[in-house]
Amino acid sequence: MCAPLYEPCSSCSCSPSRQTLFNQGRWEVYYPISAGSNGPDYFATGEPVLVRNAGAAACLIRGHQVEVGGPCPTPQTLTEVSNRDPSATLDRRRRRFVVPALNAYTERGRGSQAFILWRSKDGDYRLVDVLHPAGGGAVHALGGTLLDALEATWARSAYAPSRAQLKASGDVAGLVPPLESELISDSDAFEDSFRRYLDEARVAASVASTELQEARRMQALALLEDTTDPIRREQAALAETEALGELCGSEGNCDPPRVDGRPTLGSLGVIVTSEDPGPVAVDSDHPEATLTCDERLDGLFENFEIPADGRTLRENYITAYLTHALQCALHRYTDALAQSEIVGLPQAVQDELESGGSGEFTEFQGALRSDLIQMFQDMSDAGAAERRMLAQRDASLAYIAAAALVMKDLTPSRQDRRLCRAQQYLGVASDLGNMLGEGARLISLRGQPKARAQRARSVQAMGNDTRDLGSRTESWALSGGCGNQAAADLSGEEALLQLAQSLETLRAEAVNVRQRLVNAYFSIASVDELSRQADFARASRGVADRLTATDNLADLPEWRSLAGFNARRAQAALGRARQAAFVARRAIEFRLVEDLSSLDEPEPFVEAPSLWVDDLSSLGLEPSPAPGSAPDAGMEMDGGVVFSTEAEGITDYVDRLERFVDGYPFARRFRDATDRQVLDLGALLGLPDGQPIYGELLYRCYGSEGLLRGGVLPDSGLVAGVAEPCDALGGVEHAELSFEWRTRPEGYLAERLATGSFNYRHRALAINFDGTAVLDCERATSPDECYADANVPYILRQSGAVTLESFEGERHSYAMEPGVIQGGRALTAERVITNPVSGADLALMEPYLKRELRGRPLAGQYTLIIPGRPEIQWQNLRTIQLLLDYGYWTRQR
Repeated sequence: MCAPLYEPCSSCSCSPSRQTLFNQGRWEVYYPISAGSNGPDYFATGEPVLVRNAGAAACLIRGHQVEVGGPCPTPQTLTEVSNRDPSATLDRRRRRFVVPALNAYTERGRGSQAFILWRSKDGDYRLVDVLHPAGGGAVHALGGTLLDALEATWARSAYAPSRAQLKASGDVAGLVPPLESELISDSDAFEDSFRRYLDEARVAASVASTELQEARRMQALALLEDTTDPIRREQAALAETEALGELCGSEGNCDPPRVDGRPTLGSLGVIVTSEDPGPVAVDSDHPEATLTCDERLDGLFENFEIPADGRTLRENYITAYLTHALQCALHRYTDALAQSEIVGLPQAVQDELESGGSGEFTEFQGALRSDLIQMFQDMSDAGAAERRMLAQRDASLAYIAAAALVMKDLTPSRQDRRLCRAQQYLGVASDLGNMLGEGARLISLRGQPKARAQRARSVQAMGNDTRDLGSRTESWALSGGCGNQAAADLSGEEALLQLAQSLETLRAEAVNVRQRLVNAYFSIASVDELSRQADFARASRGVADRLTATDNLADLPEWRSLAGFNARRAQAALGRARQAAFVARRAIEFRLVEDLSSLDEPEPFVEAPSLWVDDLSSLGLEPSPAPGSAPDAGMEMDGGVVFSTEAEGITDYVDRLERFVDGYPFARRFRDATDRQVLDLGALLGLPDGQPIYGELLYRCYGSEGLLRGGVLPDSGLVAGVAEPCDALGGVEHAELSFEWRTRPEGYLAERLATGSFNYRHRALAINFDGTAVLDCERATSPDECYADANVPYILRQSGAVTLESFEGERHSYAMEPGVIQGGRALTAERVITNPVSGADLALMEPYLKRELRGRPLAGQYTLIIPGRPEIQWQNLRTIQLLLDYGYWTRQR
């Protein structure tokens, strides 16, 4: 990025992208993503402006003119090329702007300048760049102790200063991939290594896609489980809420407060104990016959003997005996019920009973409220049934008196039968008293809820037995069990029948009291069950929560290890695919001599390359967020971001590259051609005809430092090209000859090469040393070998700074590695190679053709190094010839 020129910056660079800024060009700024005074808060929101001179720049920076005050000149705002803001792997972001034709804003001349100021969102200005139109484009890396490191990171070589060395993606901008002659040759005569790189990029993208799919599958599985876990917890919570709502309402309190202590039915006012008649003597003539209620009921008819004489005595005896028995039975029953303890009674029911309320219980909900209402109603009905039972007692006493009146006048024979029936009728009361007394004792509602429920079922069974017993007794009596006589034939029995019916009504009310109390007890047990069910619902939710927390596959360490491994492997595959795609891009750019970043117009089969070619580093890193969620740069796992579409993006990127290559000749019609030519290096250097070339060589002599032109010392008085090189200096260590070929053939080369074409490339070359007696084998270390060899070793170097011309005529520089032919052999057959090359000469030169430079541009700086040998007679070297096979493209227009 650019930083203010008057402030230090440890990570800054600005890059006008054209060789000359007198024509419209681009200006780029790279800024760090991390926060800071020069971070995104400043450069991501502001904009650059252009002014024509230093005075205008100073005015905007200070806010007023220095000398006279007043407003400052209006700057021109640079137009941003694209609003896209791609991410960068080097923690940088880039913005690109159009620079207008600067000749409208600056004075012409070598000292002309234009100034770029950065206008922040707050309206202040900072100077960030100074453009020199006459000097072409440049890269500026400013600031601090990291200047050298920054220049090495961002700046390019001096021969191509208009491009940063590293792109925003972190890739080397000037990278030239190895050509076919380097490890990847397919043994044909054409340099089409870009095809190989495209294939490799496609394969790498496919592998990355496969690896990423597996990583995404495992990531999706983890995300799915992470998504379903809250749903499961919500379902468990909903089930608990629903269950509790049905049981006891939204509050979830299914265990209402219970009454402290052991209240009884009598203390609650539900049962009122009937009066204890006390001991009663039914026969005044026999005082010892005075019995208590328990004694009376335990042997009700064992001592029931109606006196034989005395009608009044018989009436009194029967009335007193039966009345006392009935009152004792009712007293035993009501007393047992009244003393029965109710354990676990809800406090709300007691309060409602004591206050005489209606039993609505509006503060409760669900099944709990229903149980409380039923409990209150049953206990209220039990009290009402007991009151009806006591009222029926008075009626039964009246019927006893009526029955006694009938029985006193019976004759002994009939008396026996009536007595039998009376005993059976009164046996109903006896059995009823005994049974109800036992049932009342069972109603003592004690123990745990389970025990209370079991006891309630026992009492209910006892009630059923009691009803059955009463029915059996009545049926037996009415069927003639006493003498098997029909009821219709018996006179005077109406009173006895009325007594039986009254006792049956009394029994029915007693059973109703008991049943209501049993029902109330069942309601208490139901409330206990509601609490248990509520606890079960809560426990079920807890189990579901614990199960959800532990059943996630992604929680297993083995699964996490495998998922992390797959994620890291996918990341590595994506990195290789990105590299392969970038290498393919650079190979295409080098082969077609194009800068894809500068191609703003659509190509035949693909959109404008500038829209997508620099986005390789950000492909797939910003997936679309889910509706309602915040944007996310990806989802993290052990190993990096894997839930992305980067592999698909790289595949599309490679596909665009291939479609660009396929459409390239549609928009630029040209033909691929080859040529063979013999070049004279003396003529290339501009030597006059006949002047030998050996005087133009630079020699390193054993007896001197550095290189000497012609091999003579400047102050020796010897003339280069006349004296023998390195004479009296110990001999020649080696000789060098440097020459340059320009991008477009000029001068001698324009006459010899296919002028007017472009994209000139090496195919093969051979060297011929022309001269008579260049080798004197008598001076050789091994004369016999010398006579057998007609060649001289050499080394040819081409510098890494090479240039090529595109179809449109634009020149592009590349920072290649140096090209070297090491250990070449130059022909020394004392003959001149002609053009066209004869068959004999071609046969001589063929073994010496070298292809190390195949695919490299012709244009560049060359150095020919000839090691010194005793047998070489340098002054006999007339010229050096190059047999050059090369290729080029010819525009078809």
